[in-house]
Amino acid sequence: MAVFFVEKMLAQTANPGTTAVAHYTKVTAKITVVKRIVICNKTASATTFRIHFHNTGSTYSTSNALWYDVPINANTTIELDTFIALNTTAGTIGIQEGNASSLVFTSFGIEVQEA
Repeated sequence: MAVFFVEKMLAQTANPGTTAVAHYTKVTAKITVVKRIVICNKTASATTFRIHFHNTGSTYSTSNALWYDVPINANTTIELDTFIALNTTAGTIGIQEGNASSLVFTSFGIEVQEA
């Protein structure tokens, strides 16, 4: 029997703010792989973004940063190819923008039922 995995949108967060917040939290009884994160700067000003991966909670700091103060130009979209596996009960992806009300984060990937 063949098993197919279909990539889907996992989460979308607009205007997360200048303090890191949870963007995606692992679903119970599923293993999640975040394959792409798209960040859109919808303003006329350049800013920065941060993305964190915390395998046991949602306290985001430099110790769990994947991307930290990455510049993004005005009116620009960046697509990040990733392979972030969330396989613990409390795994989260956290996000933050440098300028308030500037960015939209959209994550795509797969959720697989745990055996």
